[in-house]
Amino acid sequence: MQRINMAINDINNYMESIGKILIQYILANIKPNVNYQFFNENGVLDEVKIANEIMQVLRTSNFNVLAVPSEASPTQKLNMAIEMMKVAQTTPDPVERSMFIKKAFSLSDIRGFDEMAQELDEVKKLQGQLQSMQEQIERDKELMKQFENRTINAELKAKIIERIANAIDNINSKEVEVKKDMEIEKLREQLKELKNKEKDNKELY
Repeated sequence: MQRINMAINDINNYMESIGKILIQYILANIKPNVNYQFFNENGVLDEVKIANEIMQVLRTSNFNVLAVPSEASPTQKLNMAIEMMKVAQTTPDPVERSMFIKKAFSLSDIRGFDEMAQELDEVKKLQGQLQSMQEQIERDKELMKQFENRTINAELKAKIIERIANAIDNINSKEVEVKKDMEIEKLREQLKELKNKEKDNKELY
């Protein structure tokens, strides 16, 4: 165990030396009033611009670097991420599935998960809007069919009413003709009777 601790201390000292060299390299090459992009502690892409006065203070300052051993090796974290991905695939609850996926991404040291999650949310919103539009189109089609059916029914009713009206007109016309013929026949009978009476009267005289 003592040898392990000594080896860990050697690794930490080595990492501290690398950290000090990295800071010196950054201070030597960074330029004031220039936008630099970096990933913050939450894995979100951020920007920083250092003023000239602050840059002078940084270059004259001393920095100490402390190396802290990781709680888990990269291989162990990667295995944990893989297992969480497997669990996420079999989780029916979308909230729990999203939580497992987010934790798996953080263990895998994959940057930009939040941006990707936002893009996925936008895609889901667009899919929802598209589905709503498709449902509205289907409803409009159904309404159009109903209007077409109503229009067809109205046209059929109009044609039927027109035919009934024509039939009634024809019946009325025929009834008028029949009545007219009956009146004429009646007048003829009356005229015939009058002629017969006149004839009888002449024979008497």
